[in-house]
Amino acid sequence: MPFLRDLASALESAGVNASGSSSARHLMDDARKAARDLEGPDSGRRPGRVVGF
Repeated sequence: MPFLRDLASALESAGVNASGSSSARHLMDDARKAARDLEGPDSGRRPGRVVGF
């Protein structure tokens, strides 16, 4: 989900410490995880080729 990835990127750009333990860092991690979960296991994969005879 672009919105969730944009949220995580905005937090990172705002200076949220990626290795800290602040609530903003947890929000950034949660947004990235939710984006991955919503995309599912097939995201980023190219469609397979179909060959017929």
